[in-house]
Amino acid sequence: MWLLVQGLGPEIRQTFRLVVDDRVEAGRVPIHAQVLYDTAFGSFRDDRDFLGFFYNEILHQDTCSRDTADGVEVVAWLAVDDRVPAPHRMNLVRLLFAIATVHERHAAECWPDERADADRVSEARARAAVEAVAGHALARWDGECTAVRLALAPLAAVFPAQAGTEMLTRVRGLADLMRGTTAGDLLEFAAEMVGGNEVAVLAAVEHHTGWDTDNAFRGSVNELPVTVCALHLLDQMGFHERRRLLGLLPSEARPCGRGSPPVATNSALPAVLAGRWAPAVVDLERGAGMGAKTGLLVYADGDVKEVLHAAPHRIRREPRL
Repeated sequence: MWLLVQGLGPEIRQTFRLVVDDRVEAGRVPIHAQVLYDTAFGSFRDDRDFLGFFYNEILHQDTCSRDTADGVEVVAWLAVDDRVPAPHRMNLVRLLFAIATVHERHAAECWPDERADADRVSEARARAAVEAVAGHALARWDGECTAVRLALAPLAAVFPAQAGTEMLTRVRGLADLMRGTTAGDLLEFAAEMVGGNEVAVLAAVEHHTGWDTDNAFRGSVNELPVTVCALHLLDQMGFHERRRLLGLLPSEARPCGRGSPPVATNSALPAVLAGRWAPAVVDLERGAGMGAKTGLLVYADGDVKEVLHAAPHRIRREPRL
């Protein structure tokens, strides 16, 4: 059962409030942080209920409003604070990426039309707000676990000038460790974008979205700029990795091709979850027929649960509540 204290609701809401308390100036609570304090927003059943409301208020139905840019500040505070559990930091970095790429992602999905509720001015303001905080988030790479790094790499690809050559080296190094996995594909692609190799980026887009492959992502039309096509693909790759890390996909399931079911392979991810993903666990022994160990934590029903140690390098799945 989730901890409820003084009517503030789920535990993650209280954690978020502690972080914001340390950041906010006296008497100035950002509009998107008010849900952390005001009981007028009502009660939330659990973390998932609260987080769905919180994220939707910032990026409502995947669109930017005039207030979205102001919400970026709050998201950035939470994304770089170690009191926020690593799975949530991963989601918060993913949210920064989503905010910064609203225009490109919608352009790829809606071409040749424009999304009816698009607000180009608000999109530009929100992207600039993310750019202003991206450097601070990227600077945490060395101290973060692999799951959060898999969210940071796409953010670096959006803002290569913020990333710089040192970040490019780090992304490529992790890509080498995870080569042959879907996570490695994401990292290699992000590295090409950070490095500004447009020929390699275009080749990767064509490879991963081609009609002749069973593990293709959704493609976009050739008339669009390469950057638009690339960010549209990178978003899908990041979404796939998030689902895999949260236990919503088999460990090495490839994305569905057009009309094809997911395909699970026997290639295991390297055990490279060094850093913080509380509690600190690096390996999960998969069941019979699923191959060797892989560096993943397990979640029940998509929610973050405490990991129980059964033996060295083994953890077990919590029963669903």
